[in-house]
Amino acid sequence: MDASLVRFLQRPVMIILGTVDPAARPEIGRGVGVSVTPDARGVELLVSGWQWPATIANIRATGRAAATFSRPSDYETYQVKGRASLRAAAEAEAAIARAYCRDTLAALMDLGVAPGLVEHWQATRDLVVVSLIPDAVFVQTPGPRAGQRLGGMT
Repeated sequence: MDASLVRFLQRPVMIILGTVDPAARPEIGRGVGVSVTPDARGVELLVSGWQWPATIANIRATGRAAATFSRPSDYETYQVKGRASLRAAAEAEAAIARAYCRDTLAALMDLGVAPGLVEHWQATRDLVVVSLIPDAVFVQTPGPRAGQRLGGMT
């Protein structure tokens, strides 16, 4: 992943995780934190296994996911598609999730969004780490570049 995408992911961004079950029925879940792997080749998403059990089951069954990251202030958006694996979150990762929820809530409140509209999807119960190794990254920001593949993928 290129340096500008890595910087983008370090800001408060909304995270949607798309999966399909073995019959190709779609499912979405929300992430409550993201970090870039030390080699910058992948991302690790924090997801509540309690809140999004079908998303977790789909990753377990298919080994695939697509994560969409969108900055709420201007809708700059990227989608990362690739191979996914799961593991339980450690306490340090739970701290990342709590900070993400706090920072994202603050960013949305700055935009006039009431906390009650956000808090219900910020569950940190039974956290799971979704390790996503990209096959492709796409620009999804509304406008003329939407849908274009982002260069520099390995």
